[in-house]
Amino acid sequence: MANRCLLIVDDAKENTDLYRLMLKDDLPDLEIRCFNVFSAAEDFILAEHDRIAVALFDYILDDGRLGYELVERLKALGSSASIILISGTLDAIPEEKKAMFDILLVKPVGSAELLQSIKERVKMTV
Repeated sequence: MANRCLLIVDDAKENTDLYRLMLKDDLPDLEIRCFNVFSAAEDFILAEHDRIAVALFDYILDDGRLGYELVERLKALGSSASIILISGTLDAIPEEKKAMFDILLVKPVGSAELLQSIKERVKMTV
């Protein structure tokens, strides 16, 4: 499992830095990969989709792009990754888009809640 990774995509660098800090010590078997730019995350997904165990996406990314666009790309490649949405609010997200995610979390997310969500999903993808 050491070659599996946790993908974190959020356009705010301070968020990805915080998530990495919150999780790194408790997930030693997962490489944590963070991206703040949609195109860089998309490139990683294309190259490494088979390594992604769990992916965390913010809903609204840079340049108005949306996290579910990356989810669609990941699923189209046949990935079995569990998908977690982390967003400031869930109110404006259409129900059909919410259904694309395995877990929906609202910011701010506490470290215990985030870690538990990831650990549950990692067990399901082993």
